[in-house]
Amino acid sequence: MGRLRGKGSTRAWLGQRSTVLLAPSGLDEDVGTKDRSPPQSQLQVEWAHGYNGQVVNAVHWISDEEFVFCVAALGVVQRLKPAKQRIFVGHSQRITCLSYCPASRLCASGQMDPKGGAGPFICLWRPADCILLSVLVFRMHEEQICSLCFSPDGSKLFSIGRDSASTLAMWENFLPKMGNSVSATMELPKVYRTPMAKVATGKVPAFGMASCNAVPEVKIAIFDAGHGTIGIVLKFFTVGDNAELYGRAAIFPDAAPRHVLNCAWLGERCIACGDHGELYLFEGNSCVCSRRLTGKALGFAVPLRDGLLAGGKDSVLHFVNVCGKHMEVASSVPFAQMKGAAVFNGPLPLATAAASNAGVLVGSDDHHLIMLDADGRRVKQLLQVSHQGELHALALHPDLQLKLLASGATDAMVRFWDLRDNHPVVGRVLNLQEGDGAKSSGIYSMAFNPSGSLLACGFGNGRLHWLRFPQLQPLAAPVRCGRERLAALAFVGDEMLAAGSWDQMVYLFSTDQPASPLRVLKGNTSSVTHMQITLDHQFLMTNSKDGQVLYFNLGTGERVTQETAKDLPWEVWTCPCAWHTMGMWAAHRHFSIHNIKSCRALGFATTGEQLLVAGDTSHRVKLYHFPSGCDQGFHTYDGHAGFVAAMLTVPLPPSPGDGATAAAPWSATHVITAGGDDRAIVQWRLVSSASARRAVAWHEASQAAVEVLRPSDPREPRPRERTLWERDEEHKDRTGRKTSVPGPWVQHGGSGASGLPYAEHLVETVPRRERLRGSCEVPDGEGYFAGRSTTAMAAGSGPRRGSPRRAARVAEGAAGMTSQAKNERKSFRQGGLFKGRDWLDSGAIIASVASHVQLPQDD
Repeated sequence: MGRLRGKGSTRAWLGQRSTVLLAPSGLDEDVGTKDRSPPQSQLQVEWAHGYNGQVVNAVHWISDEEFVFCVAALGVVQRLKPAKQRIFVGHSQRITCLSYCPASRLCASGQMDPKGGAGPFICLWRPADCILLSVLVFRMHEEQICSLCFSPDGSKLFSIGRDSASTLAMWENFLPKMGNSVSATMELPKVYRTPMAKVATGKVPAFGMASCNAVPEVKIAIFDAGHGTIGIVLKFFTVGDNAELYGRAAIFPDAAPRHVLNCAWLGERCIACGDHGELYLFEGNSCVCSRRLTGKALGFAVPLRDGLLAGGKDSVLHFVNVCGKHMEVASSVPFAQMKGAAVFNGPLPLATAAASNAGVLVGSDDHHLIMLDADGRRVKQLLQVSHQGELHALALHPDLQLKLLASGATDAMVRFWDLRDNHPVVGRVLNLQEGDGAKSSGIYSMAFNPSGSLLACGFGNGRLHWLRFPQLQPLAAPVRCGRERLAALAFVGDEMLAAGSWDQMVYLFSTDQPASPLRVLKGNTSSVTHMQITLDHQFLMTNSKDGQVLYFNLGTGERVTQETAKDLPWEVWTCPCAWHTMGMWAAHRHFSIHNIKSCRALGFATTGEQLLVAGDTSHRVKLYHFPSGCDQGFHTYDGHAGFVAAMLTVPLPPSPGDGATAAAPWSATHVITAGGDDRAIVQWRLVSSASARRAVAWHEASQAAVEVLRPSDPREPRPRERTLWERDEEHKDRTGRKTSVPGPWVQHGGSGASGLPYAEHLVETVPRRERLRGSCEVPDGEGYFAGRSTTAMAAGSGPRRGSPRRAARVAEGAAGMTSQAKNERKSFRQGGLFKGRDWLDSGAIIASVASHVQLPQDD
């Protein structure tokens, strides 16, 4: 980034594109000399809206008042009354499976393989306080962790990966021995890399497991859950005296299903659901009874006090009595005929269930999570719901007391969310899909007018819908603005609407005459992606796909120069390309213009900072200073499992007697982000660094559980030194500037080890002679060790001796790989070992972190 000779002009690289920007008056000093420290403010996950219905057995009761489920990359523990959430944030990619053990009161969750071939991993965490205890990494689990389940006593954990052999692994002794006190040698999280036993289950992948809790012996059933494309999987495994796994395939009668969608245990007998509506009862591995319940697929069968409750993809619930080796259908009730089900839009393909004394949690393939009263045949509550298509649009109603959020997705559905009580609004869902059902007709932008009486929706095929609010009735017939996506909408007061299109035009509409555009703004050389309006409603700023920044006079429709618009105050800042956001691009020089999907400027009254929050295609949310100077620090937050397509802020209500703009510019209390293909809406709360609670997301959690991991110390914590991990993860980009790469273990509340819940105090690193005893570190004469050697060599930050073959041997030893493992691991067969610096799996990297993170000794 260089300076031009013109006063206040800067040649900047925005998304790898060069452009000339003018600094606002009084701010034309060199932005590189500003404070490079990250903001004092932090973001903390407060609530997650959404549910992933594609995860098998994705919901579990942990008590009569709390249940756990997963959405995006978050594990969510939710209480019914009062409605509160605790959130686990230890994953870097989408959670693909979740299991809970009542005996040990622990959760296990597995994820997709992160980019770079690091390999998927399993997190062991406590739902009581959402603290990560252990990380399990197995070299033979590739692509994703398909399923997890515990043994009845919680001493064993079983995992299945999506490798070529669908390997089933059994883990034992996978938890740190904490006792009643914490010693200085305690390390969290513990990393385990070697299961007790493993066995290949076959070429057809298994995506579900169910464990028998009626007997102390281990009996588990694995099934394909309908996700496989070839063959059927239903096998029963036991554990022998020599800790070996023994499996037997299920023996079906003549009418065998193509897929087994779900399994449950009724005592020592297994109930299996077929994709052709048949319910099977197994003793051992032989079917002793079957019953046809419906002509459609059966999604689940869950034991109740007096029988079974089965649900089908045709949205029908079946109450089944089991007597000996016979099954009889007591009644079949369509979901639409349940009390309270009339508010739901259409049938629900029922897929999973969990029962307790409080009720039955039922999940559907189209991402609904509902609680039923089975005895009363009624729907008690809609707990969570997600869009079926990619989520691209958010709009907040201007009445801050109402706290109503609207969302739109490529399924052309408009949903509403009550942010006061944190629940979806039922019965107010709009389906704006055209008759042809084309995907291009999905919703990509939304906006409320300042009075809240109108809601505008922009579609992917150029249609613009006008809706009266709260009636949700059309103001006029849909208007066609070209035939390409309307990517941005912005109301200019209550009188005008600006619609930015991918056809390079901006269409201006009058709310009094919405049938046709008032005028069309031309000048962009590529698709319009972002827009913002000045505070006096006189000017419009646009960003486009080619990084172009243009300004328009809304009264005349003519373009104006940067010199005219550089000092104008803006109503809301939403454009990623401008002089004020140069630091955001400078921190990510490898980003192209499409990598940053959304951004928002806001002010935080507690710290007095002006901030910029941005979402990108790496699934992360990042927090910068605003204006964002070059080479400044920032915070990074995981949680989404898809590109962060949209975001908005919840403004700070003005004080009584103040004007609408009396508060600091863009003052906010919360940030709301939407993950495009993970369909999750995450609500973040702004906090100061001093008050951030990184380990416990739920502030009312019992402190007794936390004391086990963090001994009380009345003294102020000493300043934390930078750990070896932070130094080792530093690398230089193409400009020579050092940056830090956060790992998947980074918790919310900061980047690097400072975000870990167990690294808030001063850490004394283990002496080198003691570190060399661990399996995660191998000396090589140059001081390299696992989690560092490959990164350091790739960055050229140290001397390199010997050939690449020798470097490979060093790294293989650090990762604990043998010659047999090389033959089994796909990356070796494909010859891609030396193509990137991230070929080491995540276990080796996390192990290097854990070996240097310790708690201080008790005084």
